[in-house]
Amino acid sequence: MKTQQNNLNNVRIQDSCLLVKVTVKKFGNSRQDKEASLKAADDHNASTDVVKVNKKLLNSPVISALSKVQGQITNGPVSVFTLPWEDKSWRLIQRNVIQRFEENLKDHIDKFEEYKSELEKDIDKVLERARRDLGDLFRESDFPSKQEIVDAYSISVEYRGLSRDNTNDVRFGPSAEWVQAQQEQAEKLTEQRIQRSLETVHNTVIDSLDHLIDRLNAHGVKKAGGTRKQSFNDSMIDQLNTLAEILPSLNITGDARLTRASNELLTKLSGLDPNELRENKSLRESVAKTAEQIKDDLTGGFFD
Repeated sequence: MKTQQNNLNNVRIQDSCLLVKVTVKKFGNSRQDKEASLKAADDHNASTDVVKVNKKLLNSPVISALSKVQGQITNGPVSVFTLPWEDKSWRLIQRNVIQRFEENLKDHIDKFEEYKSELEKDIDKVLERARRDLGDLFRESDFPSKQEIVDAYSISVEYRGLSRDNTNDVRFGPSAEWVQAQQEQAEKLTEQRIQRSLETVHNTVIDSLDHLIDRLNAHGVKKAGGTRKQSFNDSMIDQLNTLAEILPSLNITGDARLTRASNELLTKLSGLDPNELRENKSLRESVAKTAEQIKDDLTGGFFD
């Protein structure tokens, strides 16, 4: 029965999902200085095997801003709309959320391109600052051309389908038994990936609920030794609403517990007013209690 269900899960995912890879490339902004490493080791009577001098080449606000966008993409649309699959690059996405994913991603890409244009405009100033910051450690050989530095920053998005069966290729084996073994191995690997994706969704919901409960209970309370009462940001509620909306699409196998959690989030914990929560202690207690009940349902043998 479990094998049959696994096959149904595989078919469901093949039909409803794609794989997506978002690649953010940037200038390699760190170099090891061999000459400085040798000098540092010699000055401290240390081995050159353990003493290394690494230097940051470009130190400017626009470089930091470009790197920040990379983190925002990873923690934003990639984390919210996709699930881990093969490795850290290719991730699983439901077809029905691709438009929202791309709209969200576009905002970050536009910001990235703005910073890249700023870098191209100010590249001479950026390099001049590098000369000042690095002093005697500045090496012309550490830097490519100005255009190569700018062009090192790029974002690409690729999609591909999930191949159902590659074992019909004659290169894969001389016998039907070998082909069958490869198929079984591929199906097992797919099921492991499905399980890992579900665990990711499960942990995301649990972590979000834990954070909500903690911040609601702590609101208005001073930490030990603290002077200010604790509060919470509107973004916490915004993130909860986003999770409630996207959770049905992350539930790639139609898991019953996640379905119930999704329904509960949508009906009981969406549309909350942050200001009303801050002002109303009984409402905070009620919301925290509801969140605790949803969490308990998920943590009680999620993968039984």
